[in-house]
Amino acid sequence: NDMAKKAYIGVPQYTELSYIESTGTQYIDTGFVPNQDTRLVMSVKFPITGTNMFLFGARTGEKSNSFCFNAYSTKVYRSHYNTSWLDFDSSVTYTDIFTIDKNKNITTLNGNNTVTGTYATFSCPCNLFLFGLNANGTAATLAKATIYSCQIYDNDVLVRDYIPCRLASGEVGMYDRVSK
Repeated sequence: NDMAKKAYIGVPQYTELSYIESTGTQYIDTGFVPNQDTRLVMSVKFPITGTNMFLFGARTGEKSNSFCFNAYSTKVYRSHYNTSWLDFDSSVTYTDIFTIDKNKNITTLNGNNTVTGTYATFSCPCNLFLFGLNANGTAATLAKATIYSCQIYDNDVLVRDYIPCRLASGEVGMYDRVSK
């Protein structure tokens, strides 16, 4: 992305970007281990393309200690929470920017499409990845997507506030305004 907005104040080695884009071969390790009280709010472009891709996630196994979101094949968006997943209606698809608000067991897309799982107590076994799934320590099912912003909360406390950035060296990633 060559659409640089401004240098981020206090961090002159970074330039803030409008977005970052993954080709399906990269992922970002957030360093945060999600649990039953995690909330993730993301502005994203993530169309359903016919390939199973995880936009973000961490889990032990397919239906075990899961906090994930993916586009499942050509069918639906799917939200994973603890030991289950819930599919959005197949008519819910986005080709442009939309917002995901995964607040504990409730996931809402663009403020008006919601699925609700059963609240439970759990902790994922590994760090949450963006642009992919952390499957018990292994990066898997990486996504082609565009992220504009991402906030992660732990029990309503903001722990990550990511903005897309580029280092002076040209490397692209996310700058966390919380940890600097």
